[in-house]
Amino acid sequence: MKTNEIHETGIKEEKLQPEVRALLNDLMSGNTIKRKEARHWLESQGEDVLDDLHYLLRAKDHQLRWEAAKALEDIASSKSIPVFIKLMHNHETEFRWMAAEGLRKIGKESIPAVLELVENSGQSVHIRQGAHHVLNALYSEQEKLEQKNLMDALSNSNELGETAPVWAEEALERLSKRIV
Repeated sequence: MKTNEIHETGIKEEKLQPEVRALLNDLMSGNTIKRKEARHWLESQGEDVLDDLHYLLRAKDHQLRWEAAKALEDIASSKSIPVFIKLMHNHETEFRWMAAEGLRKIGKESIPAVLELVENSGQSVHIRQGAHHVLNALYSEQEKLEQKNLMDALSNSNELGETAPVWAEEALERLSKRIV
């Protein structure tokens, strides 16, 4: 069986909804207006195109991945939390930033996943920076005080940074006690 692969992107076209497939050239266009209009259309579709946008993050084409990540950030669906968490590991700063912004826009629902990320990967300066950005935006002033050790560890890339996973684990335990 022959697959219809888009050679510029490395993704299989038939995995996309026809409406999304029709936008690929515009999303990869050198024309900023075309790209923005295509992305805004995707954003207007909201959760109906999440699976397609999640899939487009696998594309080889940088611009296509960027547009998909930006659309996901702006849609800010809680269904994208696992995708954003994975994107926090990306080697490119702009993708990590969009992931952090997406998690921030989703709101407090993303806090447990961010804490788990720090608990499991908090040795990474990039992870700590992104997590600090998200938690600093989502925690109330009181919560920041309650989680001072964690917030200090996330903002300090040298001395305290190594302790971030420990403080994240403690924060998760506190959070689970509040939920139960």
